[in-house]
Amino acid sequence: MGMTQFGRFLAVGVLAAILTAARKPRLTTVFIDAVKFQPADVTLNVGDTVEWINKDPFPHNVTSQDGVFHSRNLEPTQSFRFRAMTPGTFSYVCTLHPTMAAVIHVK
Repeated sequence: MGMTQFGRFLAVGVLAAILTAARKPRLTTVFIDAVKFQPADVTLNVGDTVEWINKDPFPHNVTSQDGVFHSRNLEPTQSFRFRAMTPGTFSYVCTLHPTMAAVIHVK
């Protein structure tokens, strides 16, 4: 393999590594604190995961308005994860405290 071919081979390998790293799924954390989802607006890529962690001293849940995801009641320090596999906008609430509302955007 000549130097030009080796250079191309190396460049393709580096590009593949960069693209693989760029597509690695991400974990985003939303804290349930002071009777709010924080942050209340999250943007994810397909394949990413969002984790809600209850930091309040009483239970909450995470329920999408379209039924895509629903957690059990989360006691203090408990968490719930949802992996976003479909693009769209997903509004959700805590059914125990309906004034708690937020949204996930999946692109």
